[in-house]
Amino acid sequence: MALAIVVTSLWPKSSTATLRIADHTYTLEFARTAAQQQRGLGGRPSMPTDHGMLFPYDAPGRHCFWMKDMQFALDIIWLDGDKRVVKIERDLSPSSYPTSYCANNTRYVIELNAGQAEATNLQAGQRLEF
Repeated sequence: MALAIVVTSLWPKSSTATLRIADHTYTLEFARTAAQQQRGLGGRPSMPTDHGMLFPYDAPGRHCFWMKDMQFALDIIWLDGDKRVVKIERDLSPSSYPTSYCANNTRYVIELNAGQAEATNLQAGQRLEF
């Protein structure tokens, strides 16, 4: 007897999501698979100011990021399951590698170009919509 298990993603099949913070709108590229999450934005020469990357995880946990293979600075934002900002690391330089930046009890991580957290006055505890 064979058993078939069907897994359906909770995430839309679209490759992007829209994030609005104050009067700024960002197009976020999903990093869903382990390979996409490991690579992140590494190896890219730049990213448009109004773009970013969203790392959704199936469950809250400790999620760590580093600047391996990065060619431009980032702001990294960790969110809990309610999409509230838990931690913000601002203006992380590629030269900070191999330092890791981590946050506990997070379900989503967003990477934006350096300076965007400040430009939007993003604060810990703020709830984001995407």
